[in-house]
Amino acid sequence: MPLGFALRGSAMFLFLAVAGCSPYSPETLLLDYQNRLARTLDAKGSATSLPQSSWTKPRPEQLQIALADLSVDGLDFLSLSGCALQITVGKRNSSLGKLAPPSQRLLLELEFLRLAPDCIAQLQVESDNEALISALEQATALKRRQLPARIFNAVLAGPEWHAFWQVQSISEDYPSGNTSSDLLTTIEALNVSVQRWLNGNYEADGMLFEARLNQLRAGDGGTLITAAELTQRYFLDWRNLMHSSPYWQEPCDRFYTDKQTILRTVASRYFAGGVQAWLAPIASRSNSIELAVGELETTLKDVMPADYKVWLKQRDVLLGGFKTHPRQHVEDLQRLLQPCD
Repeated sequence: MPLGFALRGSAMFLFLAVAGCSPYSPETLLLDYQNRLARTLDAKGSATSLPQSSWTKPRPEQLQIALADLSVDGLDFLSLSGCALQITVGKRNSSLGKLAPPSQRLLLELEFLRLAPDCIAQLQVESDNEALISALEQATALKRRQLPARIFNAVLAGPEWHAFWQVQSISEDYPSGNTSSDLLTTIEALNVSVQRWLNGNYEADGMLFEARLNQLRAGDGGTLITAAELTQRYFLDWRNLMHSSPYWQEPCDRFYTDKQTILRTVASRYFAGGVQAWLAPIASRSNSIELAVGELETTLKDVMPADYKVWLKQRDVLLGGFKTHPRQHVEDLQRLLQPCD
């Protein structure tokens, strides 16, 4: 019987039978399958050691992109009287503005970019201060060039994004019991805002933007990382175990029919009906988040620091294991379950 990725509705029943009255633990499910596999194959595999620190996300302060600034001095600030931009410049040059976090700094830059054209046009009509007009034009051009980096600093290098990917434990009902579409909606809304800003529409609802960033803190990116690390370790253990089996090299010469029958039952009931049934919704959740996150990261890839790119590659490889590891395991099972004449 070929083994695919079909899932069985009996997964929870199987897990409860394995765990008994113990609290739900995905690792119990994985370990039970491993033990059954080892007994069936008369194999003893060595445990895989994977250092969790190898992919650790850089701290927000490590990822902040340093940006040059063109400020308007006190005399020029007074010369902006009559322009709405004067208030924005005042906020930026205040002590609070100078200490503003990246998200608030981005909002001030967007406000500057939105108000500057009208102010420049007004000064060209009402003032002969060519130096001020030139300074505003230069500042506007610089802020437009810096906008992708400002967005990166506020979003992908922000504390909320870091919290989103912070490693967390896996609850017994993840992902069905503690996730919703709200997170994906939030990321998609951020994508829309970023695209609009980069296309020259600088309108921004500051409170809504900050609220969306704050919603990222409750995201489950870190839970996906935990699940990916756990399953990677077990899938690698199972591969080592299977390859160390006395039946691996010549399955048709040494792997007798009764053993194949037992392995087929173990694979069908405890892998397809247990492990895969538990893993499928997690893999689906990972795919949905990767698509939404990937759009945002692709938009800002040209300004990404090297440290972020390294972490991004490691993260994507790790999460990609939700697809590659089960596929590889099925291929190994099929080798041992091939018909023998």
